[in-house]
Amino acid sequence: MQLRLKQSVLHLLETYITKTNEINPLLKLNCLQKMLELDEFNEHYMYLLLRFLIEQNKKQECVRCYERIKRKLIEELGVSIPDKIVKVYADYMIHV
Repeated sequence: MQLRLKQSVLHLLETYITKTNEINPLLKLNCLQKMLELDEFNEHYMYLLLRFLIEQNKKQECVRCYERIKRKLIEELGVSIPDKIVKVYADYMIHV
């Protein structure tokens, strides 16, 4: 029951942030952070949060976010960071 509720909340949040055209940036950030709080190893949510921070041109937050991703995936799980996350981060860091 609890797992199904968590999955429903995650689906609702993801649908909201991807389908809503006019969304307050702070609200979107809060939704993304909540999604990762509920599913901390979800690479797609990590990517969405990093992309959002890049779109907002938040360099320091991008660096912190990438470091958290690295810590979660490499140090805690022992898996590599997905190429699309590495690429979007590297492309952004080259241009700022």
